Amino acid sequence: MADNNEGAGGAGSSGTGGGAGEGGQGAGQASGSQGGANAGAAPSATGQESGKQETFSAGYVKELRNEAAANRTKASELETRATTAETKVAQLEQRLRARDVEAEVAKHAGELKIASASAAFKLLDQSKVQFDKDGNPTNVKELLTELIKTETFLVNPAVTTNSTNPAREGAKFTREQIEKMTPAEINANWDEVQKVLAAG
Repeated sequence: MADNNEGAGGAGSSGTGGGAGEGGQGAGQASGSQGGANAGAAPSATGQESGKQETFSAGYVKELRNEAAANRTKASELETRATTAETKVAQLEQRLRARDVEAEVAKHAGELKIASASAAFKLLDQSKVQFDKDGNPTNVKELLTELIKTETFLVNPAVTTNSTNPAREGAKFTREQIEKMTPAEINANWDEVQKVLAAG
């Protein structure tokens, strides 16, 4: 009898344990299902938040556009000023170089027996003048030597006449006026310039 009761009790315990095991399994499945549901819901909420676009008022957008336009205007003004400054510097350098060339012409005029250094300077081809690294002209004497071969009146001013354009009596220009002439003006008044240079 005792053995039968123990067997029954064991069976009952076994049954109870089995029931508990099934209950635990059922609870685990329920928990897993709930967790899965929660996990599935979270990405959906995140996706909604990331899909939102930030909007700005029309006034703010207009302000940004105006600021950008102002910056572009300032940049353009700065670029213009820089270009103007570069141009002025280039012009100043050109003037300084021209003065250096004129000084070199005056320096060699006596040696080459040039009657008017100013006229020689105006007729000299400035584009052929070479400069060293310090900005000093280096070949002015050579250029003057070539110049007086074609413009012989510079070293031997003499009045030339011909039947179609006879020389006029008296000079039309003074030496000071000739020195202020441009090369084009000297060429246009060639005979008169020669008369003044011939008169010394």
